[in-house]
Amino acid sequence: MSVNSGGTDRPAVVWFYSPEDVQVNEGCDQKIFANEQVGLALQMVNCYRVDIDSIRNATIREEYAGDLPAFYFFDPAGAQLAKLSGKRASSLSGFSSSLTRLWNTSYTVNLKSYTKEMARILNRLDKISAQKQ
Repeated sequence: MSVNSGGTDRPAVVWFYSPEDVQVNEGCDQKIFANEQVGLALQMVNCYRVDIDSIRNATIREEYAGDLPAFYFFDPAGAQLAKLSGKRASSLSGFSSSLTRLWNTSYTVNLKSYTKEMARILNRLDKISAQKQ
């Protein structure tokens, strides 16, 4: 599966989900995507959310979305580095571990250093914005 198009050199995360699994989807949103470090790191990653019902080819649907939810992590060249599916997919620690591995293969800057610096910059911008109001 090629996830990068248009000449981008970014890694990618693809989330396969079923719209019928409302609790599971909300759990991923609350446990994983609400995490500040994850959110900051994902700004440098192409992210795709794919409804399995939109995949018409049954073979592809089974290959990539057999055990939902499923997260696939691809390096900038499109090579799959990790997969989390089922209960493991809604684990912040599992997602963070796979994201760190993805980051380390794609960027030279340390992920913790990057997210710490970005959080500092955003906090400073919040203070400036609050002063202007």
